[in-house]
Amino acid sequence: MHHQPHIKADRASNIRPFKTTSKHVAIVVQDAGSAYAVTACEELFALANRFSTDVQYNVDIVEDFAQAFETGAEFSDRTVILFGSVETPWLINAQDARKLRTHLPCVQRVGFVGSAVLAAADIPPYRSHKYCVHMEFSQAANELQLHSDDTRATSLRDRNVYSATGKLAAAHMVIEMITVDCGEYLAEQVQSCVGLAAAHANTRTDTENHYIRLAHGDQTVSRAIAIMKDHIEDPLRIEDFYKLLPVSSRQLQRSFMKYFNETPLTVYRNIRLERANQLLKFTDLPIREVAIATGFSCGSLFSKQFQRRYFLHPIRCRELRYARPAAANEPAENAQDCKRTLSAL
Repeated sequence: MHHQPHIKADRASNIRPFKTTSKHVAIVVQDAGSAYAVTACEELFALANRFSTDVQYNVDIVEDFAQAFETGAEFSDRTVILFGSVETPWLINAQDARKLRTHLPCVQRVGFVGSAVLAAADIPPYRSHKYCVHMEFSQAANELQLHSDDTRATSLRDRNVYSATGKLAAAHMVIEMITVDCGEYLAEQVQSCVGLAAAHANTRTDTENHYIRLAHGDQTVSRAIAIMKDHIEDPLRIEDFYKLLPVSSRQLQRSFMKYFNETPLTVYRNIRLERANQLLKFTDLPIREVAIATGFSCGSLFSKQFQRRYFLHPIRCRELRYARPAAANEPAENAQDCKRTLSAL
């Protein structure tokens, strides 16, 4: 059973609130047979709203191109998805074609699904992008001189243009949009809820997930945490750690204090201590070896840091593994018990 690491309430309360950004999504549908797939995409955006504290999607499903460009949202925050099928061609008259050429290049991003990808050939700014094209439309795409992807992928992002070969692939396209807006962690949470996540998608621990979530998609901070995870047994010197990142030590310090109210050194230590907590609960490694495996060369220092983090001595944590598995984060029963475990190290 996994346990959330102890996070002091006063630290959490000092984290600065983030401004909520509204993103308008218009999904243009022509084929009634695509309704179930469109609903699935709408549900993915709704799940992102549930998990996110700083991005909220407003989704409209429309049949008319004009509705996709109605006032009410700035074009710079608007996503338009042209949702075609693989059974029927994407139909567009001269008037709608003019609307697309005029308005579509002004939106933040656009998605093409199924047969709708062929509409990109009529919009000059999008002719140079690369697209995922269903095999049913590959010949037409070649004749229209669209650049089709040859990696056999079912969805693709090329700058601000997204494409998917069909209805099911559209879900992966939407996940990519959510990843860009909200970060990898939140996108993985959405995928897990609907069964889209790959088996290896989320191998982070509770502590790592906690920090990644608070970082709100900051790529440098996420990269820093990944480096920490990769160097648990052989901790990097702090000066070597900073050399692996594209920002100065001062900038990284500011980012960590902004998101976590903790220094990089404290976060690094907490990640190592959680690994130690797991080894104590789920393996029979001697405590001294657990300390070494998590980068603590001094057993007494390890015990002190572990007890400060979990309010529990490592020996007591190991004992509770056999007594009450759910109690690994509980404090020692009394001062005498704590004193006895300290002397046993």
